[in-house]
Amino acid sequence: MLEDAIALRTGVQVEMIAGDGVALLPSALDRLPRHVVPIVFHTHVANQLPAVSRRALLDEMDRQGAKRDIAHLNNNIEPSLYASVFVGAKRIDTPLANVDFHARWVEWLTAE
Repeated sequence: MLEDAIALRTGVQVEMIAGDGVALLPSALDRLPRHVVPIVFHTHVANQLPAVSRRALLDEMDRQGAKRDIAHLNNNIEPSLYASVFVGAKRIDTPLANVDFHARWVEWLTAE
């Protein structure tokens, strides 16, 4: 799988930005063209942040969602794999799965 991942990565330009991800998020997102729908994805990052930084991340997602379509996918802020999708400034929250935080299992939730 690692070789396949490396092959997929070859030829794809990725910009790495060093620093505080929460503090850098607004400027990184603002540099993207408006027709691009960003997906902010993280696993096992926010649970390592101080509560004030987690709140700042969620507040920034709300600010961004008020001005552009964007998605926030995470599995460590809400108690499950969770998506918050902003479309036309409307926030749609959807729990997607219950997960073991060490990737031993995933229990997908069914849509109601």
